[in-house]
Amino acid sequence: MSAVELTKKVRLKDEISNADTLFEWWDEKNPLLLYHPVTNSLIEFNNTAARILNMCDGRPIAAIVEEMRELYPSISSIESDVMDFLHQLRETEVVAFE
Repeated sequence: MSAVELTKKVRLKDEISNADTLFEWWDEKNPLLLYHPVTNSLIEFNNTAARILNMCDGRPIAAIVEEMRELYPSISSIESDVMDFLHQLRETEVVAFE
């Protein structure tokens, strides 16, 4: 992972954050359900994915990686796992990198 990429900020795309797209915000028992207005699809996120998505509020990617590293210290691949997930979110037009 490049240091430059980790300094980028990530946020929900306007189409997602400005619409009534979050049907149920996550807690320990329920997944996050997100309606994607561009693709007209429903996306279900598990608790870990929902936690990462919740952090896509304009903070640097490095801060998200660090918080997840604190939550899951035994997972050595956490940085690449988070980056892979964020790239998937960007490819499906859920988030944007700034």
